[in-house]
Amino acid sequence: FKVFGLIESAEIVRETRDGRMLDVEITLSDWVFDAIENNHILTLNRQYFLLRKPLERRLYELARKHCGAQMEWRIAFEI
Repeated sequence: FKVFGLIESAEIVRETRDGRMLDVEITLSDWVFDAIENNHILTLNRQYFLLRKPLERRLYELARKHCGAQMEWRIAFEI
């Protein structure tokens, strides 16, 4: 089986005297970096974060993924 992560590595660079993190260095995985460089990242409308119910958020995510910049998207529901 295959495992991957969004973050390749992370390191605390500087801490306060009481051990709290001040600076952290994060290395993104090649997959994430390539997706960002090639503009293959879906954006979310700011109003998405105002949706409180999990079903509302999931419906938005599905519509955003499948519609993209299209004016409409059709699916069939079997009841």
